[in-house]
Amino acid sequence: MAESHPGRNGPVSALPASLNLRDLGGIETADGRRTRPGTLFRSGVISRLDDTALEALDGLGIATVYDLRANHEREQRQVVWHLERPIAYHTRDYEVSLADLDAMFAQDGFSNAELQAFIVTVYRSLPMEQSDSFKELFHFILHGRLPLLFYCTGGKDRTGIAAALILFALGASQQDIDRDYCLTEGAAEGLLERLLQDPRYARLGTLPRARFMPMMVCDPTNLHAAFDEMKQRFGSVEAYLETQLGVRPKEILRLRERLLG
Repeated sequence: MAESHPGRNGPVSALPASLNLRDLGGIETADGRRTRPGTLFRSGVISRLDDTALEALDGLGIATVYDLRANHEREQRQVVWHLERPIAYHTRDYEVSLADLDAMFAQDGFSNAELQAFIVTVYRSLPMEQSDSFKELFHFILHGRLPLLFYCTGGKDRTGIAAALILFALGASQQDIDRDYCLTEGAAEGLLERLLQDPRYARLGTLPRARFMPMMVCDPTNLHAAFDEMKQRFGSVEAYLETQLGVRPKEILRLRERLLG
């Protein structure tokens, strides 16, 4: 089980580490405030939970969920909450993502260097590929009921960039943005074990782990590649937030009012 760090960015206790679920609370921002614990959560896909994990998840009081996965990912791994409380569940209707783990694991014949270059290409593409999803996610954080949980399949790539953008808008330092991104590293083995239990990934069990582990590694340079792409296309990350996601200065102020304490 994951360790708990009350009031501090980290995994949530009583939930399997393989869910890659953590609280984004407790991160300091440029104005000296901190992100409120128990308000915003990120994770990998929430599926196949036992009663203990479901009870722990229910205890988080999640009111809104944003599922970043594509249509076929949601169909293949349906999320059933089994919770008595009503939860607002939102997602975007789209078919394909470069960050789909199925597609990434299908990349055969790559050397580790070529695989890393492919991952960087994915990260450079995601800000545009997922701009509609990120825009909707910010909308629900700004106007929906909190606490809010957002996730993709592994909670690493689409979720990682989304979390980085939220923390950037809140005024977190690049060091703390990178730190949150790298916390996924501690869940990599558990995530991989969950994947290997899926018959569609059975062939991975026959390959050396060195062959596919680069896809599970959380190298901050990947995240930096996404930010660099935003800067090259729009001049700054702030400009990307404003022109592509509709997150203007007044939305940033509201975001900080809602999420900082």
